[in-house]
Amino acid sequence: MQRILLSIAALAASVLAVSCGGSGGGASNASNSTGAGSQFQQIAQCNASQPQSLLPVPTTGNQVPAMVDFGPCAYGVMPGSAAGTAPTLFIVGSVNAPFTSVTICVPGSTTCQTIDHVLVDTGSYGLRVMSSVLNANMVLPAISSTDTGGGPLIECVQFADGYSWGSVRGADVRMAGEVATGISPVGGIPIQVIGDASAYTVPSTCTSTTPGGTTLTALNDVIAFGANAVLGVGFFNQDCGTGCTTQLSNFYYRCPTTNGCTESRAALNQQLTNPVYAFSTDNQGVVLTMPPLADGTGTVNPQGTLVFGVNTNTNNAASSTAGLNVYQASSQGNFFSTLTGSTGYTVSTTTTYSNSFIDSGSNALYLPGTTIPSDPTAGWFIPTSPSTIIQVSATQQGSNALGTAGIGHTNSLTFDVANVNTVFKFNTVNITDTAYNGLAAPASTGSISTGGVDWGMPFFYGKSIYAVLENQTQVVNAVPATGPFWAF
Repeated sequence: MQRILLSIAALAASVLAVSCGGSGGGASNASNSTGAGSQFQQIAQCNASQPQSLLPVPTTGNQVPAMVDFGPCAYGVMPGSAAGTAPTLFIVGSVNAPFTSVTICVPGSTTCQTIDHVLVDTGSYGLRVMSSVLNANMVLPAISSTDTGGGPLIECVQFADGYSWGSVRGADVRMAGEVATGISPVGGIPIQVIGDASAYTVPSTCTSTTPGGTTLTALNDVIAFGANAVLGVGFFNQDCGTGCTTQLSNFYYRCPTTNGCTESRAALNQQLTNPVYAFSTDNQGVVLTMPPLADGTGTVNPQGTLVFGVNTNTNNAASSTAGLNVYQASSQGNFFSTLTGSTGYTVSTTTTYSNSFIDSGSNALYLPGTTIPSDPTAGWFIPTSPSTIIQVSATQQGSNALGTAGIGHTNSLTFDVANVNTVFKFNTVNITDTAYNGLAAPASTGSISTGGVDWGMPFFYGKSIYAVLENQTQVVNAVPATGPFWAF
């Protein structure tokens, strides 16, 4: 069945445009030149000085660090700048975005590059890299459509706040001691290189939610995307699955001519592949652990860990871990959430949102059906009554509520929603914090992100959240369960 990717919701709204100093010429896009004064080198030097980039990149073991910092550097016009503003070098200023580093290689070779500020995203599947960050020697082999007429295989991926367009290519993907390879027909695993297919006209089925529907924002560069790459480590082995092997969809396109891109089928070994699924070991899922944050406050550069595998090591043990409960996900990766109350404002207490999901790629909690006021420009919630920090209560329940004991476990919780202008001071110039507990906004309407609570990055603070892949059976707190499921 085709899956809709619901991730990086409203990351563009959090771009803060922190000055990085230095500027190149007048071009609006960085060149992958190796010259001493090139924009590409300036960006690389700027990135190398950022906190996440300074973390060690392990080459052994089964875990990598994940840090919430201000994100990567970029060259261009700062978002929100006046018309005619000259391009400059700056830090994109993402908030509540967990980043790690990933090494990619030309398949079967030692030609490799480590990419920093890769967004860790439990709401998507597969690795997507911005073409502008790749070194000139990273010539990754293209995957072609096998449909009649052929042409390069190009993917459109629709996120909650936009779309990305780029070719499907083969690459070996390395993280810690794990290597993902051996899947793609050209070697390595299929990944997407975003922004490298600009010569091919993007079909309207990619740029809008439905034919004639809402036009989505293009997220084809670092500035718009807020990351150098996104690492999709969610539930599924491929980003579309068996449905795309036999049916045309708005995921994959064949482009025999620049103006002739049409929907294409894609075999499983051509589809973007979750790197964890392709590991030879530690391939059952992931555990994302983040430190706690005080209620309704921010902090600078909190560091957590992304652990590969489930029940393969002491750092991912789930079988006898007391307190862990299983929340089964549907074939679309969703589960049930109900907002049960709020201090000062009303919520739809009788509505159970069956399309809810847990997503580290969303930088806030996105809530449907509330009367909490929001900022008319940025969209964040701005409660004022009875205080600038209010509490909302909710329940979460696995989609298989009537299944094996523990599979349909119900979790009751309360969480903070803070006023971004008075608590987080988003209406000021000097924002120093990179992570916020209590950042929330209304769930988007009229888009692909309808009908659910998006439990974004604030939900991860102070927890270890397991995401177990489809068809993987694991014991959690003495209860066997088969993925896809969360455990926390």
